[in-house]
Amino acid sequence: MRQIHITAAFRALADTGDIEALRPVVAAIADGRIEVTHRLHGTVLRAVASPQAMELAQALEALRRKAGRSNLDVADEVGLNSTQVVRRMNGLVIGSWPTLAAIVELLSGDAEHFRQLWEQARAQQRQPRT
Repeated sequence: MRQIHITAAFRALADTGDIEALRPVVAAIADGRIEVTHRLHGTVLRAVASPQAMELAQALEALRRKAGRSNLDVADEVGLNSTQVVRRMNGLVIGSWPTLAAIVELLSGDAEHFRQLWEQARAQQRQPRT
């Protein structure tokens, strides 16, 4: 599980002044994809990615490294910002197949293999949480 310090989220909010930036965080907390824990030095948000999402993310990150490309390179080439790419590389976002297919093609990956990983991650994401 990855940890995201809530102070960083609020710092980003202060920099942009855009309250809408917090909507995805609030939605993720509400549906159980992020756990909120309290520690001595502040509140921590802990992202909870399914094993399938993590498998997809790890394969994608390995492909990116093998191709010798940075997240910024990938973002520029496929028309995303670097944060969107990083979220895909760490399993916080699964995203759409056309976007993932563009990344896989850019990195010379096996589209069929990544399509299977993506379908498994999406299926898990759509299952109701108990």
